[in-house]
Amino acid sequence: MKTFKNLLASLNSVREVLFANEAAPKVFDFRKMVLGLLGAKEDATDAELEEMANACMKDETDYAAKLKAGDDAGAKLAANEAELATAKASIATLTAERDAANEKVNVGEGQLTAAKSELDAAVARATKAEADFANESAKLVTLTAEKDAAVAKATAAEQTVANERKTFADSTLAIALESGRISAADRVTWEKDFANSTDYSATAAKLIKLPAKWKTTTSVNGLGGRSTESLSRTEKVLARVAEVQAANEKEGKDASYEFCFAQVKKEMAAEFSQMTQPDRNAGAKN
Repeated sequence: MKTFKNLLASLNSVREVLFANEAAPKVFDFRKMVLGLLGAKEDATDAELEEMANACMKDETDYAAKLKAGDDAGAKLAANEAELATAKASIATLTAERDAANEKVNVGEGQLTAAKSELDAAVARATKAEADFANESAKLVTLTAEKDAAVAKATAAEQTVANERKTFADSTLAIALESGRISAADRVTWEKDFANSTDYSATAAKLIKLPAKWKTTTSVNGLGGRSTESLSRTEKVLARVAEVQAANEKEGKDASYEFCFAQVKKEMAAEFSQMTQPDRNAGAKN
């Protein structure tokens, strides 16, 4: 209440100053004006004014509290705004980092996709290579078997040829012995010639062309000469070989002695089976 009365006293002082220089002060009810300004009744008693003043003081205290609360709220708002700004900055930074990370992820995904494609292609190539290897391995097994069979066949053929050549050489040498063209000692030499010969037919032809060296009578001083029958078989064989050679040459066929001799040996199997080889060291030269 003291403050309110002091306020009224101050207003009265102001009134006196305002009207000090006027020659005739105006009639002016300052109390009424102040009460009007304060919103009080013109006839308000001191008790009412005091009550009103207490209410004003209470309002002033509440207002101060409200002002302080407002200031505190403003400070808190400012702090919150600062935090918000910091949070926004952090969000911006995190967003940029996220975008960069997303870009790296996208690049990584692209690289991963490319790597997977390369891997798939490599697996496909490996699978094809494995299949090709299996096929080639199977072919190799087949070819190896075929090669082994061919080698065995060739070996057998070579052995057959070798056997046939030996038979041919033995038969030719037998004929040469039967016909008196060579002796037992000569046979050993001719066997070596046949063994080293690359042309059995030429060697046989050369042998058969030799002149007879032995007597052809049934006996020569009891030394066991060749029989006339044996000589006849030999001459038949040689004559037939010559005929076959001539015929084949005329027809454009193989006229070699070896070939023709083999043909005659089949034709005259009986004569060949009856041929004998007498004592090569016996007999007299012509």
